Amino acid sequence: MICAHSFNRRPWANRPKGTVLAVITTGFHRNEVRAIVGDRSVKTDSVITNMSLETRPKLDTFAGKLARFAFVCRDPESIPFYTDMLNAELDIRSEVAYYTLREKAKLETLLRSTDVLLTSPSVYVARQQAAPKGLPVINVLDRVDPMSLRVAKGRLLNAG
Repeated sequence: MICAHSFNRRPWANRPKGTVLAVITTGFHRNEVRAIVGDRSVKTDSVITNMSLETRPKLDTFAGKLARFAFVCRDPESIPFYTDMLNAELDIRSEVAYYTLREKAKLETLLRSTDVLLTSPSVYVARQQAAPKGLPVINVLDRVDPMSLRVAKGRLLNAG
């Protein structure tokens, strides 16, 4: 499995056809990975990610305190999903500001005016590196679901 932040076009341009049989990625990155791979003979499968047991207590320390939360993801199409997920899963009593990575000017202001920055997996590393020192940055989907990984592995082994 290749992490999306380290997966780029260069290796695929120089790779002999047939040397990679399959790629497993997250559902959020599936179309992007398919576009990079380009070769339809390479099977692209995906796994489900969810919030780890370690992440929830981190969030719980802020949720009841009416902290100022902000959320950043890669594309506007993902915001409704994350809005629903965060509202359903977390006891956040304050309003959450939602932004995409493309909104650079807003992000700079956001980083100075929030108590906790929540991110999608695809932007976690970049936002963690850009965040002011001391600002908690939390990836809300930081765990690969073991059953979905098992199913993806099984499909790949049975397809071969």
